[in-house]
Amino acid sequence: MKKTFALMLTALLCAGLFAVFPASPALAEDNVLYVHNWEQYINEEYVFGKEVNGTFVESETGFKAYYESLYPGETVEVVYTNFGTNEIMYNDIRTGKGQYDLACPSDYMIERMKNEDMIETLDLSRLTEYTRNVSPLFSDTFEQIGIADYAVGYMWGTMGMVYNPETVSASDMSSWAGLWNALYANKMTIKDSVRDTYFAGVGMVYRDELLELRSRNELDPADPDYLDDEAYNAAITEVFNRTDDETLAKVENALKLQKALLYGYEVDSGKTDMIAGKIDVNFAWSGDAVYTMDYAQYGDPDEMTEEELENWEAVLLNYAVPEEGSNLWFDGWVMLKNDGLTEAQRAQKQKMAYAFLNYLSLPETAAANMDFIGYTSAIAGDAVFDQIDDWYGVEEGDEGYTVDLTYFFDGTLSQDRLTDGRAVVTVAELGRQFSAQYPTEDIIKRCAIMQDFGDRNQALLDMWGRVKGSTLPAWAIILIVVVVVAAAAAVLIVMAVKKNKHKKRRVVSRG
Repeated sequence: MKKTFALMLTALLCAGLFAVFPASPALAEDNVLYVHNWEQYINEEYVFGKEVNGTFVESETGFKAYYESLYPGETVEVVYTNFGTNEIMYNDIRTGKGQYDLACPSDYMIERMKNEDMIETLDLSRLTEYTRNVSPLFSDTFEQIGIADYAVGYMWGTMGMVYNPETVSASDMSSWAGLWNALYANKMTIKDSVRDTYFAGVGMVYRDELLELRSRNELDPADPDYLDDEAYNAAITEVFNRTDDETLAKVENALKLQKALLYGYEVDSGKTDMIAGKIDVNFAWSGDAVYTMDYAQYGDPDEMTEEELENWEAVLLNYAVPEEGSNLWFDGWVMLKNDGLTEAQRAQKQKMAYAFLNYLSLPETAAANMDFIGYTSAIAGDAVFDQIDDWYGVEEGDEGYTVDLTYFFDGTLSQDRLTDGRAVVTVAELGRQFSAQYPTEDIIKRCAIMQDFGDRNQALLDMWGRVKGSTLPAWAIILIVVVVVAAAAAVLIVMAVKKNKHKKRRVVSRG
């Protein structure tokens, strides 16, 4: 899904297994916690420690030290494994392929696992750090969708378009129609993911209905057609999660037309293709968008020399969420059921699991994970707020934009971080990295959570198979080519008068 930020994974990670605390005969199996997570989706050095000259060195900030401070005289071993998709994770658990105590599925998969009685009900009274530091955005959202007692929020974001404003119109990228615009033929990539690309297809075929719902939300509350925020979000959530036969047929036709315009489908290569200039538009998860914009602007300090970084020619990319609405996604930790344990073993596993979830919910841990991953944590608190200011705050002499993030940080900050009781930060730029990580409340309310499609999953997969294997008739290809040629001529005229907007880098580190 959204997690492959490293350009190269070690062979060990690709194999899907990384034991962060090597097995010790002195430890009983009861003291082992099995954690299953997306690849490159945790700051392993901060949380678990690192190898130094072949010797494992535990982190003083890490989970093991935290656990032993809670339970003096006890120790814990974590076996940390990775998965590549929600479906792989689900099948591993269903078939008993792996032994896991905690896993980190996405929104719709949490719903499915809850409905299939695969996960434990959580005791929130034992999640003191989580309930203290989780953003109200997620405590409220989880309550509304019925998973507050089943999942601990981890990372979240939106879906939108990363684009090069030198070659692509910002107004075109404000709508799903931009991904069907022949002007950008062979310069766009879409996710090779049935659910995510289907979501974009629904946004396109029902864009008029979605815009009508938005206009009703913007009416005077006294108007009989007015939709308040809750009703508006419920209405767009219903639209984006339609899987009836009529909707599937409409989306299939739209995706087949779009296919002829694409550079290709991708899961992870869109980031590097944007940076290399092979494409100008990439349909992306917000965390991938941040990575792409950072690299294009600053280069990669992990892969480049100081001289290369100094001479890096910055390219400023933008990120936009369609005005019709989009996807608000999240990943959360769940505690898996294991009927093969004794009551004593279950109690010990849960003690370790609750400790791990509380540790991840410390603002300092959340900030360290965000720094490594690039995605936005569901945890708020002082350390996360300070990190935002460090990354995006204005420098002396710079102009800035004052943004109120109270919707995200309310009730989690110390008084000295507040301005007139609000979580206010002044940032240097909007529409780029900061906006991808912390969208406005207006954007959030027009974003829908993807639901489990249940018995419609197979129909969706069948439709996707037909799209991927389809070819357009000759007349359609000729028409697209004609439109593209005309559009390209217009672009050359417009771009010839544009000025270079590249800026020198401001040092930003994300791990």
